[in-house]
Amino acid sequence: MKLYRKAKFIIASIFHNRVPSLYSTLDSPAEVPIQVAAYRLARQEYIQTTDSVLDVGFGLGYGLGEMAEKASHCTGIEVDRRAVQRGQRLIDENGGVVAIEYYDGRTIPYGDDVFDVVTCVDVIEHVPDYVNLLREMLRVSKRVVLISTPNRRRCPIHS
Repeated sequence: MKLYRKAKFIIASIFHNRVPSLYSTLDSPAEVPIQVAAYRLARQEYIQTTDSVLDVGFGLGYGLGEMAEKASHCTGIEVDRRAVQRGQRLIDENGGVVAIEYYDGRTIPYGDDVFDVVTCVDVIEHVPDYVNLLREMLRVSKRVVLISTPNRRRCPIHS
């Protein structure tokens, strides 16, 4: 069993963008300062006190806690089942976090125009069909979709 876990960890480390079922946010938990900054920006500039917020790919959940300080209520969805299990404690610890849900990575399990603000921090770079993810976030958002990614892509210069 020990060898299996080690092999799984090595494979997940190499291929975590391609095989998300092998990787969990909990494998190497760390609060990332740039992610905290993105959540603070959402809270300070885009979230109003009456807003409902959806965090797509909440990971360790510290962003939900940050946004729940201002929003009426926050919901988190995540493809990582271990993170969802751990995230259930956020509901007890923070009155502003009302739901933590598993998400299949394709269809956000909510109707159209349900959330005032949708955040997606350091997630989209892991999603092969990111266009569908963008469509889904726009579908469930009434007002704002905030996306943060560490990826930098060169934009072609058009003459």
